Amino acid sequence: MGTTADDTDTIVLHRFLDKHADKIGKELLSYAKLNAAGEEDASTANAKRAWDHLCNLLVELQEVPEVPRFSQLPSSEHREFSDLMNRCAHRSIESVQNIFVPAEIPSVSNMH
Repeated sequence: MGTTADDTDTIVLHRFLDKHADKIGKELLSYAKLNAAGEEDASTANAKRAWDHLCNLLVELQEVPEVPRFSQLPSSEHREFSDLMNRCAHRSIESVQNIFVPAEIPSVSNMH
């Protein structure tokens, strides 16, 4: 796609691979074929190598990061949100500005 991967891409891929490792492994290992001499062919060896690399990668990445949970705190009291906003304050939003629309925030009296 012409873009570089960032930490978010790594986390999403890590979660996907962890969640679907069994299916991926079964699919890769289902390519096992024997030739007439009863030996594995090249595609089988490649599938097994790919599976080994995937297993090693998952071990290397260790535990899958927990999925973030919705916070009940207002943004002004949410430390992680404040830290993120401070770290990213210098970044331009021009490239994504058109995908956001104003939203009305209900008043406290309308929430009951």
